[in-house]
Amino acid sequence: MNNILQEIKRVQNTIFNVQKEIKTLKRRVAAYKGWTKRYRKQQQDLRQEKEELQKQVTQLSTQIEVGQKAKNQRDNAIAELNNLIAKIELFKVACEKADKIRYADKYYLIKEAENLLFGEEVLTPTEEILDYRDSPQMFTDPASINRSLLDK
Repeated sequence: MNNILQEIKRVQNTIFNVQKEIKTLKRRVAAYKGWTKRYRKQQQDLRQEKEELQKQVTQLSTQIEVGQKAKNQRDNAIAELNNLIAKIELFKVACEKADKIRYADKYYLIKEAENLLFGEEVLTPTEEILDYRDSPQMFTDPASINRSLLDK
């Protein structure tokens, strides 16, 4: 009988240990399921973040292109403005020449402005008015001779 009791206790201890092991395994399985659930959620979150980052990269590249176009337009506008300033300076020089040439009129200044702004070919006052070869009789009076000497 003693052997039977010992065998029953041993079987009970074994059953208790197996039940303990089953509880431990159940906890481990539950922990593993929780871990895999968190892992899948993290993977899904990472995919969504990657997609958002890709969208942001696309938006940034679009904004960079827009910025470069705006910079090019600004540079072109600055170049045009500098060109216009240079033409104004040339017109200022033409006005100073017109002041020195007493017989130059407003028509000369208008033509000079059209030439500078619109690129039309306009004769300078010396070419337009002082062509001695076409009309040698002109500018032979003493006042014209003195004026031409003063201009030089």
